[in-house]
Amino acid sequence: MKNIDFNNIRLVNGSLNDGFEEFVCQLARKEDITDIKKFVRNGKPDGGVECYWILEDGSLIAWQAKYFCNAFDNSQYQQIDNSVKEALSVHPNLKKYIIAVPTDPSDAHISGRMSMKERINGYIDRWQKINANVTFEFWWSSDLIARLQIPSNQGLLRFWFGNNEFTDDNFSLFNKASILDLGNRYTPKLNIEVSSAQYFAVLSRGKSFKEFLNTELKKTESACQKIEKNEKCQEATERVIDVRESVERIKEVDILGIEKIPIDDFLLSLMSLANTVQDIYYNLIEKDISQNINREIQKIYELSVDILNVYNGLHQEVMKLVNDPVLILEGDAGVGKSHLLADIVEKRKNDKLDSLLLLGQKFTTDEEPFTQIMRMLNFDGSSEELLETLEAKAEISGHRLVVFIDAINEGHGLNIWPNCIRSFIESFRAHPWLGLVLSIRTSYVPAIIPRDEFGYDYCVRAIHRGFGANTRKAVLTYFKEYNILYPSVPLLNPEFRNPLFLHLFCEGMQKNGYHKIPNGIRGISSVIKLFFDGVEKSIRSHIRNSSSISVVEKAVHRYIEYLTKNGCHELSVDEASEILSEISPRTFKEGELVDLLISEGVFSKNIFYDEDGGDVEGIYLSYERFENILQAEYIIDNLKLDSVSLISYLKDIKRLDKVNGLFEALAILLPERRGQELFDVLPQFKEKGYVVNAVLSSLLWRDEKTIDSRLDSYFKQFHGDSQFMYRFVLTIIEISFNHGNYFNANYLHYILAPMKLADRDAVWIPILYQIYSCQDNVIEEIINWAWDESDKIHISDKSVELGVTLLAWLLASTNRKLRDTATKALIQLLHSRMNILISLFEKFKTVDDPYIQERLYCIAFGCAVRTTSKESLKEISLYVYSSIFDVKGEIYPHILLRDYAREIIEYAISIGVELDIALDKIRPPYNSKFEFDVVTEEDIMSILDKCGNYKDSPGMCGMVMSMLPEHSSLSYGDFGRYTFQSALSNWKIDAESLNYVAIKLIINKYGYSEDKHGVFDKVIGSGRGRTTTPNERIGKKYQWLAFHELLARVSDNFLKIEGAWSNNVVKYEGPWDPFVRDIDPTTLIHINELSPEDELKDNFWWSVEKYANWDMDMVDWLNADNDLPSVEPIIGTKDSDGCEWLALECYPSWEEPHYDNGIYKRLWYQVRSCIVDETDFNRIYEWASKQDFGGRWMPENSERYEVFYREYYWSPAYHIYDSEGITKKELYDRNSEEFMGNIEITAIYYLWEAEEDHSKETAFSCLLPSKQLFDGVDMKFTDKQGIFSDDNGKVVCFDTSEVEKSKKYLLIRKDALLSYLKDNHKRILWYVLGERNIIGLHNYPENFPSWLVISGNYTLSGDGEVTGSLRTSHK
Repeated sequence: MKNIDFNNIRLVNGSLNDGFEEFVCQLARKEDITDIKKFVRNGKPDGGVECYWILEDGSLIAWQAKYFCNAFDNSQYQQIDNSVKEALSVHPNLKKYIIAVPTDPSDAHISGRMSMKERINGYIDRWQKINANVTFEFWWSSDLIARLQIPSNQGLLRFWFGNNEFTDDNFSLFNKASILDLGNRYTPKLNIEVSSAQYFAVLSRGKSFKEFLNTELKKTESACQKIEKNEKCQEATERVIDVRESVERIKEVDILGIEKIPIDDFLLSLMSLANTVQDIYYNLIEKDISQNINREIQKIYELSVDILNVYNGLHQEVMKLVNDPVLILEGDAGVGKSHLLADIVEKRKNDKLDSLLLLGQKFTTDEEPFTQIMRMLNFDGSSEELLETLEAKAEISGHRLVVFIDAINEGHGLNIWPNCIRSFIESFRAHPWLGLVLSIRTSYVPAIIPRDEFGYDYCVRAIHRGFGANTRKAVLTYFKEYNILYPSVPLLNPEFRNPLFLHLFCEGMQKNGYHKIPNGIRGISSVIKLFFDGVEKSIRSHIRNSSSISVVEKAVHRYIEYLTKNGCHELSVDEASEILSEISPRTFKEGELVDLLISEGVFSKNIFYDEDGGDVEGIYLSYERFENILQAEYIIDNLKLDSVSLISYLKDIKRLDKVNGLFEALAILLPERRGQELFDVLPQFKEKGYVVNAVLSSLLWRDEKTIDSRLDSYFKQFHGDSQFMYRFVLTIIEISFNHGNYFNANYLHYILAPMKLADRDAVWIPILYQIYSCQDNVIEEIINWAWDESDKIHISDKSVELGVTLLAWLLASTNRKLRDTATKALIQLLHSRMNILISLFEKFKTVDDPYIQERLYCIAFGCAVRTTSKESLKEISLYVYSSIFDVKGEIYPHILLRDYAREIIEYAISIGVELDIALDKIRPPYNSKFEFDVVTEEDIMSILDKCGNYKDSPGMCGMVMSMLPEHSSLSYGDFGRYTFQSALSNWKIDAESLNYVAIKLIINKYGYSEDKHGVFDKVIGSGRGRTTTPNERIGKKYQWLAFHELLARVSDNFLKIEGAWSNNVVKYEGPWDPFVRDIDPTTLIHINELSPEDELKDNFWWSVEKYANWDMDMVDWLNADNDLPSVEPIIGTKDSDGCEWLALECYPSWEEPHYDNGIYKRLWYQVRSCIVDETDFNRIYEWASKQDFGGRWMPENSERYEVFYREYYWSPAYHIYDSEGITKKELYDRNSEEFMGNIEITAIYYLWEAEEDHSKETAFSCLLPSKQLFDGVDMKFTDKQGIFSDDNGKVVCFDTSEVEKSKKYLLIRKDALLSYLKDNHKRILWYVLGERNIIGLHNYPENFPSWLVISGNYTLSGDGEVTGSLRTSHK
């Protein structure tokens, strides 16, 4: 038994007192108490209590620690008495109060004096008179020691009174040694954030996770508040209460600690609220299906989306780590698992979080893991003592301590872990302050922790795939570090996702002195040669060596020869030294060459175990694929290569991963070396998966000259296999940009283009879904490369043609995000290469998919408004005119395609391009037929009858049910009623009957069938409750096709009316009325999330006016009007170059510093302006200076969600809405209604929130100048949204929120505005509305004043200075 001396208790924060307090709290937490609910550890000041247990009945058992090691003196008695009284006052629910002191009371009687025990009893009597319901108890030194003797507390005993084990320095040194032993597997200067890192943030429950969770709770509370305020959402009140209660239960938990966070209950309440709000939305729009959904009702739907976004953010596998911190990290060799764990340990150290990093290679015996771990840590005790000791350390910090074991497959892992990994994990689970992370090579998972035995729910598993979606960023980072020029097309070979490969590739480039990837570096053999040549040069630069001797190549050849002949997979260091000693013995001492090759990264060193169970230090080639290739070379060059001898050799290889690797290597090299394919050498196995997959994988690495139509014939026999087709298409995508490769994007086009729509979609769409859904999303990588704004002028037209061919085929996808982002990427890639755009049209003109055709014209329109070449614009305009409008027979019957085609030509005309065309041909109505047989509900019922039940025909049933109209005898479909019927009700036609026509069209024309499409559509699902958005069914795609076709035909052949309940005939102008547009192709902005207003900064040159007068009480502050921020410096400002700017519109605000959900003061202004004729200005200004603008009644700009960003100022849609008054306003007196004059608002509020546009995560908005200013100052759109320049490219107007994380200010150059005003005899008037108010105060006392309303008007004086004044009133 350890000697327990409280004078030697472990220090905490350098203090014995703090150490004792923490020790007592840890004992208290472990105390055996029934009906406990929650443990609370107090900070300082502690209110007389260090910690307490809350019991189920709400009562408390509390502890106070006093580090008094001797008999108490009077002051110490007084300290205890004060603490007790404070605790009784602060905690009225106190049931028991325990005082812990590291001494024992004396009961000795001295004449005239009470013993220590008697005095304590006297105090207890007095305390019980204060509260008789509280029991008082002392834990004396002997009581504390007795508790430490309990077997389950041996870890505490050891930690607090041992030999000062596990100090911060101990941990730091141990982890540092582990990281050093990783060698080049950890390169911190080339660190790339990877998706797997999120798992550790959740498992750690550190600050970043707390911030994430708090953000999600804030989003929830904000949505709940909006739902509560919305009069139409009263039915959701109870659900809101449930969500708020769930939020409060989470807030009660210490997120950084170990208490269970009730996330599951929160998720249930969120889903219930979202469903209720969506039901309210659908019930509201049912009342008037004919009208376009107004903005207020649409906001209700958006509230449900806000709730579902929080749900989706938290409803993930990774979130299980919050309450069960055990993670298995899987990954292939070289993908960076070791680097990731080392990086996480380093980051945790910087965040002052405790970690232990253990390496699998150090488990060198067959003893159970804890025995070996304790030996590594020099810990003498039991495994339970070890875990308790670690847990005691974690509890001090208030954060989980995480134990990382990297590569449990290494060392003796295969012998150790299979039999004890479950008990090992369970041991950690018994200690909630500890987390556990185990990494393992994927090929060892079936042997060590098989899924079929452990199940999918035993613990969280993460698959680390290297750089994954950040591959391009990683390659750019590495290439920059190694001074290598990035190639003109994206590096899509999956090997570049592997950090080890990328590292070796860059090392080879650098050591060879290359700054650009040489021509011919395509095949794997050339990559290996590149690396080995670089190492050779590096060795020669350090050691005198004849340049005629290639020591690297010779050494590796000898190594491969030995492995192949002896059937082994690694070589002991001693054997390697002996084998390589004959290479240039005059140059290298014994063993020196081996050490050099290890230091250069050719070989890696590890501990292996031999057949006798002993451990031995050995070497292996650092990159496994290199070894596979070199071994295949040896076999080809040295073995009799026929099927018998090859199979005989392969049978001797015990490891399956080695066999598969060798197959792939042979498939790469046989065509290059022998002119044979692997299936030629193994004809009896040519249809086996391992041969097919090896040949397919070889396409990425082999010499392109060896790839021809013979392989095409071989692969065609497997086209019916869905798994093969997935891998085949993925491989084609990865080599799609290589114009010398037979299987590039043109091959994909050759396969897909001749197919019929229904047949193609049955194959192509499920494959796209699989590829786009996987973690290594190569499609997203291509889209991001193309969408990137960097100049691509150096890319050859051949490469661009291949890239756009691939991207164009993505437009067929039913994934809205994939389709929309591919659209934006194509616009970015093609707007400066309009010649390729026309080639693309020609290439796809026979493809029978309207989804693709519509988007190609959408892309052409996006390119048209961005191109700087009028010649190119004229060329594309004439092409579109001849292809779409100047044709015999029907105009392509697609409502959106026609709109894009028309817009291209209208834009060209608007900027002065001369076109010899008939304008009436490009404007509606167009020529099309409307010849459909009548389809009745009975006809549709017969379709459903043939389907049987939903289980037998999920696809057909889902499509038909979704299309049913309002008055169907069956339940109506959401799409059929709210999308299809709602839009078509704007014409004089029986819209409901068209739903049935559309169903027939979908089946008979587009070819929808259960056999072809049902399985996929069942996976995607349908209806309100599905969670696969933005994925849609193939049936839903065909619903959109039928919808857009019938809209086109109806608009050509029937009269448009104002609405279903009106007979007023109006002209059909375009798809903005009714609004059926989806994506805005004129803006290429990447927007993932709008910054909340409280995150926007105000430290920019345009927001210099500050306010900080928050010290007054609320009443005085609301009444004060002598400290208002000046408006002049808000309107007029200077940039860092001294250039003067004026704010046409802005919304500055100032808030008192406050806590979340607190009560605080807020002051805001809304500054707007208008242009007035000089002749009217004085009268209007004088009138305005007498007005109170409270109630926000002065004219403002109109939100037009129907108009594309670059449609402003010229398009048919803009002209129609401008005539209704986007910026042109009539000004009337609020009270007398007297007409004051005509004004023009200076700013337009562009808003694009189309629900069907998935190229963005949220709505996008910005302020634009009015047409009057745009034309008057001769502005031009720039490539950046919200920024406008003059003819010389100089910025003259911009929205500040588009250049910085700022509030919106629409600024214009002062000299440009003054010039315009002078030349056009105009004046500018600013009018200001503002308020002082109190946020968060819902019940106002009677003596409280109402809000202070601020009004003001300003203009420019004769010398161009801002002048004007403010006035105030109470409302």
